[in-house]
Amino acid sequence: MLRTSTEPPLAGLVDSGDSLLPRALAHLREAIRLDPQNPYRRRNLAFFALAHERGEARAQTAAAAFSEALTIEPNLLKEVVDRLEIDRAPRDLLFASIPRRDDLRLALARYLEQRNRRDVAAIAFEDALAIASDPERQVSVRLAYSGFLACGGEHRRALEEARRALVLAPRSPEVFGALADAYAGVRDWRETASSLTTAVSLLRESGPDQTREYRHRLARAYAAQGQWDQAVAVRRQMVRDAPGDAEGRVGLALLLEEHGEWGEASREYQAAAELAPRMSSIHASAGDAYARHGLFSDAVSAYQTALRLSPDRADVRSRLAAVYERLGAGDRAAEEYRRVLAQRTDDPSARARLNALSARPAGP
Repeated sequence: MLRTSTEPPLAGLVDSGDSLLPRALAHLREAIRLDPQNPYRRRNLAFFALAHERGEARAQTAAAAFSEALTIEPNLLKEVVDRLEIDRAPRDLLFASIPRRDDLRLALARYLEQRNRRDVAAIAFEDALAIASDPERQVSVRLAYSGFLACGGEHRRALEEARRALVLAPRSPEVFGALADAYAGVRDWRETASSLTTAVSLLRESGPDQTREYRHRLARAYAAQGQWDQAVAVRRQMVRDAPGDAEGRVGLALLLEEHGEWGEASREYQAAAELAPRMSSIHASAGDAYARHGLFSDAVSAYQTALRLSPDRADVRSRLAAVYERLGAGDRAAEEYRRVLAQRTDDPSARARLNALSARPAGP
């Protein structure tokens, strides 16, 4: 059993001539020789080196053992990165511990991005690009890098990477989707819509389900330009292609509502609720719409249905309480705010509203 620290009575022995650590290290290496395809033995050797070796040998042993383990079992990458982070290992040791394979460098980049280590993640992305020789792998890495840059607000660089991917894969819907994201980042809505239109065209042979997400984004791009007719046309086509898609109808309803066509929007909300009577989110969306238009009794009914299906939706319960306030039903509003606080004790808005209601004089 490996220990990262030594018990005090044995501390002086570790660095003495009587230390058993060299024998332990020899046994670990012999175990690897006898079981060469076991990645966990190599990982354990790296752990041992980090815990007990000193100087340059420590880094060399750990890096070599981690690299060999990952070559056999790439799924150990997160564990390796976490262990090195706990050890506060230098960047050189981190990269020396990961084999120079584009798939592993890309996985490293993505994991570092999740850990909000963006500076090191960027180096891993660049390294993966330098290693990837196959065009298909180059496209995959460039698309991931483009998304990483866009998330960091570097939209111009994201656009550059997406364009480089386009040279390698001129008929890839995913590439045009990445281009659309980059253009949206620089608020070039015309090019955003053009890229998404091309992606939809390339995917159309795969069936409506394959184009749904791209058309959803296309409708948003048209709306961002103020081209409501085109946006509504895209949404209507989505509903025609998948009339049973309740979420698609909510998307159309929202767009119609923004365009000032409340009558038709309300019919779409009702149709969505009928198509998906047990989807809490559909009823909650309808409740939000009714509340926006002052139809508070309808909003209460929709919110109550949503909460019967998902009682833990504290956000919906807060909105229901606000509607009760608008209706003058302070007692019911207070009851709902108490339920919210039972679920989310640190909700400042619910507590403030409950305190305000409690401070009001009692009605006749």
